Amino acid sequence: MITYVKGEHDVLSNFYLNQLSYEDYTYPSAEHLYQCIKCDHHQDYELLHKIKQVSDAKAAKIMSKRLKTNKSWENQKPLVMAEILKLKFIQCKDFRDKLTSTSGYINHNVPDEFWGTGRKGKGKNVFGLLLAALRLGVALEYISQPHSRKVCGRGVNVSGIPMCTIMWTRFIEASGPFIPNHFVPLLNKQPGMEPDVVNVADNSDAESVTDIRDAEPVIDVRDAEPVADISDADVSSYADLAFDINSTTRSDNLVEENLCSFIDASDSQNIHPLSNGCLQNSFLETTEVINLLSTFSEAESHDAIPQGTKNDVFFMLRNGNNITNRSNGKKSDFSDDCGVWDKNKGSTPKQFYQQTSNGLRIIFKRDEAYCLVKRVNKKRIYVPIEPQPTPETVFELSRSYAALKKDSNYKKRVSWLAQGAKESVAVVEYLGQFPGLAPHGNSKSGELYLRTPASVMTEMSDMLRKDRPLNVYNKLTNKCEVTSGPSNRKQVHDKNYNDKKKQRIQDLGHSVSRGNIADHINEIDKMLAGNKDTIVRSIIREKGKAPCLILYSDSQLEDLKHMCCSGLSIVGVDKTFNLCDMHVTVTCYKQIAVVMEKTKEPPIFMGPIYIHDNSDFDIFSNFFNHLRVKLIDADTEQLFFGTDEEAGLVKSIKTAFPESGHILCIRHLKGLVHSDDDICFDVKCEQIEDRTKELSASFHRYFATRVARTIRDLWEGTTPPGYFDKGWTNNNSESLNHVLKSAINWQSKPLLDLIVIIEEIVETQFKDLQRALVSRGQYRVADSHKHFEITATSWVNKTVQERERLTKRFKSYIPPDKRVITSTDGMMNVIKPRALGKKIGQRKRKINERTTTFKKKKD
Repeated sequence: MITYVKGEHDVLSNFYLNQLSYEDYTYPSAEHLYQCIKCDHHQDYELLHKIKQVSDAKAAKIMSKRLKTNKSWENQKPLVMAEILKLKFIQCKDFRDKLTSTSGYINHNVPDEFWGTGRKGKGKNVFGLLLAALRLGVALEYISQPHSRKVCGRGVNVSGIPMCTIMWTRFIEASGPFIPNHFVPLLNKQPGMEPDVVNVADNSDAESVTDIRDAEPVIDVRDAEPVADISDADVSSYADLAFDINSTTRSDNLVEENLCSFIDASDSQNIHPLSNGCLQNSFLETTEVINLLSTFSEAESHDAIPQGTKNDVFFMLRNGNNITNRSNGKKSDFSDDCGVWDKNKGSTPKQFYQQTSNGLRIIFKRDEAYCLVKRVNKKRIYVPIEPQPTPETVFELSRSYAALKKDSNYKKRVSWLAQGAKESVAVVEYLGQFPGLAPHGNSKSGELYLRTPASVMTEMSDMLRKDRPLNVYNKLTNKCEVTSGPSNRKQVHDKNYNDKKKQRIQDLGHSVSRGNIADHINEIDKMLAGNKDTIVRSIIREKGKAPCLILYSDSQLEDLKHMCCSGLSIVGVDKTFNLCDMHVTVTCYKQIAVVMEKTKEPPIFMGPIYIHDNSDFDIFSNFFNHLRVKLIDADTEQLFFGTDEEAGLVKSIKTAFPESGHILCIRHLKGLVHSDDDICFDVKCEQIEDRTKELSASFHRYFATRVARTIRDLWEGTTPPGYFDKGWTNNNSESLNHVLKSAINWQSKPLLDLIVIIEEIVETQFKDLQRALVSRGQYRVADSHKHFEITATSWVNKTVQERERLTKRFKSYIPPDKRVITSTDGMMNVIKPRALGKKIGQRKRKINERTTTFKKKKD
């Protein structure tokens, strides 16, 4: 008797380091191979690769503990271990010699209750039984733990429907582990019929036939105590079932094929190894389907339909996600790898059934009452059932039928209970022999069509919300198996397009044509005609020119009135390119009510936007004349525009706002002018004019009439009083252009998409402006507006109307001119000196030079 599989018997342990070759790879130990097969079954290929790299068998076991095993693996793991031991028996001489030299009961004394005897010695000791059976040469698939189980198809699956009941017996007195060698099928007794007696020949003796009525009583293994020694005479009684350990014809490849038969899901010649049962030339009966759906648990079901050939089998699936989708108006998803299913040859019927003492019967639901149907004068009449059945006895069975497009004889049926199920499960049946894949009906290349799994498509949609299609394709291709990843890059791009199209339909309530710019303008015109609030305020169309769009919100217009028209901020105007198929002219200004949290500088806000094609005076006049009308009640004398001196733009501004000021970027002016004062500037201008007369008469006229005059006029012109010490720069507009191009990921967008992006930016900036009142977001209240700041608790306690009034006062507040100083008694206001008595360029503090008086000497 072997008590411990260690010490002198350590070679029998899976932790013993002996190389095992399997599928063109050599594993350091049997434990490595077992854990790798376990990872492959659960599709955790990253962990599988890591286990292959470690050299210690115990480390391989510890690493695999993170896997959450399913019911399918629990059913298959004894058979997988049995085949690994066979493989080890053939390839490892030390293991073979040690095992054949021992005798007696093998006790795997480890804490594991399944593989060993456990901590209290009451474990199943499956590993010890497998070693003992291998030593005796028994066909390991006939060892049963527990002794009652369901046999379904090829292999063992406890969740399948039993085709018949077989009594397992042992013809001789049991000694050691119970190993059956006599099998008797038990037939159901029909009423009024005496069942036939079935005689089963014992495999150990072809001439002996045992009648089950005359058979000797068999010792019940539950009452029998394990015997320490196993008689070698028992081997002859099941010689035909034994695995001949001395046979030289059994090759390594045969062992590997047997091992694959338990774990390979792509076996096309036999029953699918992950199936829950087999079909007998027809779909399951309704009684069987309802029994499965009402008793099967989600823990025993598959997450998705397994890949591989499916011939006359059925699977149990988790159906919770599909129930949620159906409640949200979406379709169920039972996708597989069989190809294209012809929905025109299928149907989706629903039927109610009532469980009675005599079985199931069909009932109907009419006017919230369950009825039976009767025929009176060849007409169907629904008669309510009295009394009405209780909800526990009623099942609502939904079924979906489909036929394969390549071969209509290969059919699929999905069934689930909308009422009466304890857990959300579905049964998927495949009837017939799978004919193989075929090209898709819409394919032009003729390649075989393999559907991408629904789980991959769902993950693709989630990733496309945050990443580019190319990056999504690369990530999914590296993550998924060879046959389950995206079919090509076009599929990812199409998915991205379709998802956005569905989102637009959901937002707008109808489909949108986006074939060309005319479709975009047509959709925008519908937006203006409807009641939906949009940032687009006007569409301007002129003969022979492309349409123009004016975009702004009410909040932007209010800021122009209260802030820019009060001289608190300068309106920057700049045209940018490559945002869409048209030019985009963006206005911007600094919102002085708040400052950036990090830089403590006022943020740059986006003002009204003009989308146009031409850039002449007529086109720009449409935009600024529109703003002139909207600002008719505001005093625009203190309104200043800053531009890059584009001719049509400047002319249209001066025409629409003649009383307003116009300035250029101070940095550009300083770059052109290097003079200390007006006299130096005039001298340099004369020198340039003399030089240009000699070189080019046309440039001389341009410089004298345009450049020099413009610089002098703008430099000496009026500037905003009091609020701007540093001067205006065009960097404000350039910064906002950068924000827009970053938002579109530096790729030109369709017009409708660009409008949506602009609208989101505008809404976000004003939402953050409001959040600054409670010190949230990226802005903080400026010092000049600190008296508006409140706590988050105070904000929550305010009503909606109170919040709106506070926000309106905050945005419209005009701080006092910082040039004006008020006396202590409040009676006198004076302008603060700008130079403060300093020299030009002086930066040091004002300290007068001390004078020394020398003491007179006495004569």
